[in-house]
Amino acid sequence: MMQRPSTQAGPAHLATVAALTALLVGVTAYGTLRSGGALAFPTGLGLGASGALAGSLPSFVHTFAFALLSAVAVGLDRRALVRCAGAWALVGVAFELLQHDRIAAALLPHPATFAPDGATQALAALLARHAHLGVFDVFDVVATLLGAVAAWAFGASALARRARTGRVDR
Repeated sequence: MMQRPSTQAGPAHLATVAALTALLVGVTAYGTLRSGGALAFPTGLGLGASGALAGSLPSFVHTFAFALLSAVAVGLDRRALVRCAGAWALVGVAFELLQHDRIAAALLPHPATFAPDGATQALAALLARHAHLGVFDVFDVVATLLGAVAAWAFGASALARRARTGRVDR
């Protein structure tokens, strides 16, 4: 007897859709909730979000989405989830810590002190600009870590669902 194919989405499909949806939410929040955003609500309407939510949501979303997309790209399994979530958490936290005044001053010269003359120096200039013009926020560190945990949990749940249903991505 021929078995009817399952119509349920597999874990990789679910993870990809969740990641892309999160990125869409993040871009929308970035453009509407942050002051100076391209689509920001006029201040008199009172529709903006609080500083912690508006400021840290993109950090959460970035880590969540890219951890899931990376895990899907390398072959979604428990090991890939842990490695990708951990890697994106490290990247996010490192870039946030780089914006701390003391760390920025110790690691990178101020961007106004040199003019890049090659690709390596151009990258250093971009990092210096990020470090010295960005603002360290502990809520962004927390949001980044929560995004990594949420990506792992979502992916693990999708994999557990596959184990229960027997669904295999093709």
